[in-house]
Amino acid sequence: MSLNKDHIQRVVTKAVCSPSGDNTQPWTFAWDGTTLNVIHQQSLASHPLNPAGIASMISCGCVLEAITIAATEFHCSTSFTLGDFQAGDSVWARVRFGPSTSSPDPLSEVISQRTTDRRLFKKGGLPVPTLKSIAAQEHAYAPARIHWTSDVEGDLTDYIIDAEKIMITHPDILPAVFKWVRFTMKQAHLTRDGLSWRNMPLRIWEIPTVALIREFPGTLKFFRGAILPQHCTRIREQLHSSAGVILISVPAVQGNFTDVVQAGRLMMRTWLSLTQLSYGVQPLTLCSNPIYWSRQDLLDVHFQKNAAMYEKGRGLLQEIFSIPADRLPIWMIRTGLSTPLPEKMRTFRRPVEQTLKYITPGAR
Repeated sequence: MSLNKDHIQRVVTKAVCSPSGDNTQPWTFAWDGTTLNVIHQQSLASHPLNPAGIASMISCGCVLEAITIAATEFHCSTSFTLGDFQAGDSVWARVRFGPSTSSPDPLSEVISQRTTDRRLFKKGGLPVPTLKSIAAQEHAYAPARIHWTSDVEGDLTDYIIDAEKIMITHPDILPAVFKWVRFTMKQAHLTRDGLSWRNMPLRIWEIPTVALIREFPGTLKFFRGAILPQHCTRIREQLHSSAGVILISVPAVQGNFTDVVQAGRLMMRTWLSLTQLSYGVQPLTLCSNPIYWSRQDLLDVHFQKNAAMYEKGRGLLQEIFSIPADRLPIWMIRTGLSTPLPEKMRTFRRPVEQTLKYITPGAR
């Protein structure tokens, strides 16, 4: 079955529900009747947590997996070729569609429900049969692999907390994140991007501080002493409420960014599978991504000060998750039983009219 404009609109509407750093949604789409181009938007991707576009590449993988899953509703399969991930607004992926006799993927029904949940979870056990089923499909996401543990106490908790401290100690990360905080529902509905302050999680009395740091980043140094212990306490509480931690690894090689995209695809399927089972998900970026950045020589001066910690963390994660020495952690999440996120805490997406354009084949 070929896809018409209505089908493509419905596919893209689900694709934009994919995760991106601070919900910046650094992509647009172009359809020429046979190929759907995924175009990276550099102006939305500039962030200290996105060196060389690594986070954008992970998000690109999530988008491609969402497109693949959504296309099954129309009995279509997908194939894609990747761009060269150059800077600027460039085509990062070209997706083509073909006929399929497979049944629609049930995960398509939960794509729009997927969200980041920073609340305390209700523990529960990890859905191991589901995780094993995903692991059995790893050949479709090679060379990315999935790992998990239900033991979030002790050394693992301590490392995650230590790694997350750089969110506060780095002079640029928190101001960059606060840029995307939306303080009112009106603002969130108007921009259709960014983060709800209620899901940060922030207390209402902290909003003036957030607004001040966003407007005057240099003031962070005056608040760091108060913010840091609160941040560490919240992370510990979040981890202790979780059923476990799930990690994606890739080969420890330089410059093969196709692996990064595959990691995003595999995590997207995992995330949707957890959503389907009423598990909440929160990414743990700062204890996993910098380990991969280090191999790519992408640590800035502030991260380099913590290089020894990340090297130790790599060894710890390899031991806990039984990751071979020739592989690197690249993305972690915590998960646990949860309830649907209230609308006032959810992130919104730009409408398809703003993100999808139609082009004549061969037109520039």
